[in-house]
Amino acid sequence: MRDLSIGGWTSILLGFGYIIYCAYGFDTNPNKKFYHKLFVRQTFLTHLVAALGLFCYGYYRCNNGHYQETFYFAPLIFLIALMFFNWLTRLATDRNILISTRWDSRPPQYKWYIDGFFSFLIVLIPILSSVLAMNKFRFGEFFR
Repeated sequence: MRDLSIGGWTSILLGFGYIIYCAYGFDTNPNKKFYHKLFVRQTFLTHLVAALGLFCYGYYRCNNGHYQETFYFAPLIFLIALMFFNWLTRLATDRNILISTRWDSRPPQYKWYIDGFFSFLIVLIPILSSVLAMNKFRFGEFFR
């Protein structure tokens, strides 16, 4: 952590901040959280283009020796994971996914074994993939 540059801290703040804001937001009603706006096509495409731009910038920085800036990849991976697990939830329950924390009011259609598990994966996958990408850029292999 001592050798983390300003760019590394910026990538962590942008990557984690985007995930936390989109997934958990500031509302206790899961139906009113920000991620529901991402299910609208135009809003999703806007976020996807911005996340792709951030991904390209992060990839450029990582290839030039700033391996700790891989958290720029997290917003794009989050969007892909959100759409994939929302698709799975729509197949299983015929509704959009409900991301709910411990303190949120849970609607009656919330199923912990579907929504809870997928919500956990939606947040965990971008973080783990960014850490694995950092290891790949730094050492040239995934596990050392």
